[in-house]
Amino acid sequence: MRALAYGMSSPHVASRSPLRPWDVAHASWTLPLVAAGIAASLASGARPLGVEAQRSVAFALGPALLLVTLHARTAAYLHDEGLATTLPLPVPPRRRFAIAWRSHLVGLLWQAVCGAVAFAIAGSDAPARMVLVADWLALVLTCALVEPAGAAASALLGRRVPEDSVAGQLQRAAGGGWTLPEAVVHLWAPAMALATAAAVAMPLQLTIDRWADGRAPGRAHLVACTLALSIAAVLRVAAVPAYCRGMFDAVPWLRQAMRTLAGPPVPSPAPRWLAAIRDPGLRLTILQHQRLTPVPTLRLVALLGTAVILTVRTAAPGIAELGILVGLVALWLVPADALRRHGQAQRRLLSPLPLTDHRARAWACLLAPVVLAALPVAWRVVASRVVGGEA
Repeated sequence: MRALAYGMSSPHVASRSPLRPWDVAHASWTLPLVAAGIAASLASGARPLGVEAQRSVAFALGPALLLVTLHARTAAYLHDEGLATTLPLPVPPRRRFAIAWRSHLVGLLWQAVCGAVAFAIAGSDAPARMVLVADWLALVLTCALVEPAGAAASALLGRRVPEDSVAGQLQRAAGGGWTLPEAVVHLWAPAMALATAAAVAMPLQLTIDRWADGRAPGRAHLVACTLALSIAAVLRVAAVPAYCRGMFDAVPWLRQAMRTLAGPPVPSPAPRWLAAIRDPGLRLTILQHQRLTPVPTLRLVALLGTAVILTVRTAAPGIAELGILVGLVALWLVPADALRRHGQAQRRLLSPLPLTDHRARAWACLLAPVVLAALPVAWRVVASRVVGGEA
């Protein structure tokens, strides 16, 4: 039991560890897909302006891509539900940091793949694509080293300190009074870590661009790259003791702030149009989907609206635009996994009632927006290919 609680290194012990649900947690994969599609579309618009303009656009889009998915990648350090659940267990903080960093790397790896594909699509030719992808991967590398320092700073500065101390005054001044002073650091520390990673990556990116232009990197470039990587490595090493020192004190205050901002546990009201569905089992399933899906109306409008734009526009949808549509389809379908997890409990609840099997109709309702969005876009792509072939 002691080995089980401490999460020893044996793979058999790790598979039975109470941290297992937290251990296998990973960042959401749908949001990076949508963000990458949008970035590819924006970067493709800079093709007529030349290679330098493409590099400038990619330089600006890289941190933006990573900022969109920052919380999803780094939630395992302090925000994860599994961390709060297992906090009373005598699991060493270093073990918790290692698990969180592994989850962080999984999310960052998927983000790196999506971003690399986006910039490869945006490049005007093969050399330009290679440079854009190399610049992006340099940024991802520095993020892997520097972003844990943001979580460590949040853990270290998110503790309760005396009110009359300098740290306490800074906590209250930076929060504005609308959240707990201990939770203020979580608003800016991760973003500051990402900004630091972008600054550290600049010497690497400038050296890559110089090499791509046929100019050998000078001694100053090599010294700057060495210094930048050294700073990133120092921040990565320093993140572990800082995280271990503050994690146990910071997590309870963060959870309290999250519960306060979430408000009372009152379910959202049922949509009025739901009363038009006569089957009570189907109505219950759709209501579950509405309440378990964050901003369902916005997801539906984004999916159908994007499909309309891609269908009526003059130019045929390209790979980047189709990538955006695929990502929006995933954003609509992925929350349905929660219905699958609750399906057995729902069937148990409804089994005594004289209700017909509504699962086929529920899937039809879920997939109807996808069909409505995909069919006209597919028709537009096929029609453009036929017209292009005849021409």
